[in-house]
Amino acid sequence: MAEIEKKYSDYQTSECDTLVTEEPIDERLCPTCQINPDWKLPASHWSAIQEAYLNESVCEYHVRVYERDIIINRARLLPNFDLDNEIKSLGVERILVDLDKPLNEGTKQQLMNAVFVVDTFEGYPPSELGLAYLVGVPAFNMDQILPNDSEDAEPSAIEEGSGGEIIVELSGFNRKLRQLRLALGTYSG
Repeated sequence: MAEIEKKYSDYQTSECDTLVTEEPIDERLCPTCQINPDWKLPASHWSAIQEAYLNESVCEYHVRVYERDIIINRARLLPNFDLDNEIKSLGVERILVDLDKPLNEGTKQQLMNAVFVVDTFEGYPPSELGLAYLVGVPAFNMDQILPNDSEDAEPSAIEEGSGGEIIVELSGFNRKLRQLRLALGTYSG
């Protein structure tokens, strides 16, 4: 027995070795988009696509914003009105809503740091909608925001019922309101 103990004691050290364990990689830091050079736009031109979409050829989320949308939604007569910033802001809001991500000041600011205008387009003949802007956000930045159905997602301002103001264009409002009342009266009676 002493012979066995002596044989194994030659291999034993007085101090324990520390095991080096590798940290698990956080999957949120890995890019979910790989550039696809064969990707084709689902329409003839980007101005024909209404919803936000992932442009796989450059790994960016794109959305179309018309100049008219900004003029209706924002008070353009303010002295500090910045059209470029308002276009980017509305583009970020639309991308967040279309991709079911939380729409709040935190997520909006996170994307405002990376958003950019990719292209502009003026239809022929020029439409009432004005210039069309293609707003882009890198897919990596977008993927850092958890979807609304995730347990760890930030609460969305839309779901919280944050209120806010609704801007109604008054030209033709009375006519549309009367048509709505007549239609509801027809189906309720």
